[in-house]
Amino acid sequence: MMTKLRQYFLAGLVSLAPLVITGWVLWQIYRLINRFTRPALARITALQDVPGFFLTLAGLAVFLILILLVGVLMQNVFGVALFRFVERSMRRLPLARIIFDTTKQIGEVLLNPQRNAFQQVALIEYPRRDCFVIGFVTADDGVQDLIAVFVSTPPNPATGLCLMVPRREVVVLPLSIEDGLRLVVSGGALLSSTQARVIAEGSARLVAARET
Repeated sequence: MMTKLRQYFLAGLVSLAPLVITGWVLWQIYRLINRFTRPALARITALQDVPGFFLTLAGLAVFLILILLVGVLMQNVFGVALFRFVERSMRRLPLARIIFDTTKQIGEVLLNPQRNAFQQVALIEYPRRDCFVIGFVTADDGVQDLIAVFVSTPPNPATGLCLMVPRREVVVLPLSIEDGLRLVVSGGALLSSTQARVIAEGSARLVAARET
């Protein structure tokens, strides 16, 4: 009985945790806008009679515009120099440096569309025979025999090893980059039956290619 209750509890916890964390982050953003942007807008004479809800929406719009302006600023030399100064300052603080570096690495991989670092999800035999690992193809010109495969190390998908693997020893999996990252970050805990079947088929192809 206690084992069943524990299983039910863990299943409920796993199901609710993403919803609770997402809701908490959105609520914190809402509080941030209400605390700083909304009072500033309320001081404007033309907006004093506007209901509070619309002021919050206006604050959200201002928040998004500020993010866009930072993005525009980062496209010129002055913005890059300013950001490097802030980056150097953050790295002088031990705890802030760890948080800043980790967040920056993950953001560069997941949020920068121009970088396009991960092209495909791949399966390779590593670090020994009959041991398979999920990686991400980062460079493949279709001509050279070697393919660059990045093997991430959880929980930070931006850290890991770059391996140059012969083409015949790489199997591209029909998985999205998001699914591949989710599997890596979770340590395989979020592996579905369909994904397990796809990986099993890929490993069988690698074994067959090795033995021919």
